[in-house]
Amino acid sequence: VSVPVSSIRLCGLAAGAPDALAEAPRPLLSVVCVRWFNYWSDPDKCSDYNTLNDGYFVDLFDGPCSMGQLLHGEYEVITVFIRSTEDLRKLQPQRLRSLLRGHNVAAWYFVWPSTSKSDGSGYVSERDFFAFCSAMERVPIRSCWP
Repeated sequence: VSVPVSSIRLCGLAAGAPDALAEAPRPLLSVVCVRWFNYWSDPDKCSDYNTLNDGYFVDLFDGPCSMGQLLHGEYEVITVFIRSTEDLRKLQPQRLRSLLRGHNVAAWYFVWPSTSKSDGSGYVSERDFFAFCSAMERVPIRSCWP
């Protein structure tokens, strides 16, 4: 997914005020997106179910009725790439919440919960996944995907 330069908001020294930091406007929506690190492993151009397909995300951000179309410039996304259940266990919901500046906050999870003993591509432990989702809900960061 590419972001137009005009949509990038830089925080830095404000013009004419060398000691003051420029404050970016507070977005309408903040999303923390947890996804598998190897998002290019599905060679198909697009998929409406495969979380290993980057075209899936292009549609969410730039497709019809996407955030990019409906909330252009009014949202932020913090993406967390994970490689295993162990990475998921290391995430701290309170810390993630502190990064989200929007008036509304949500979480998107693009990994597959599994009861298998080992992680496969895109899979994490079902028990750990739902424990993490519950912890995020208590912070509160509402689960909005899936």
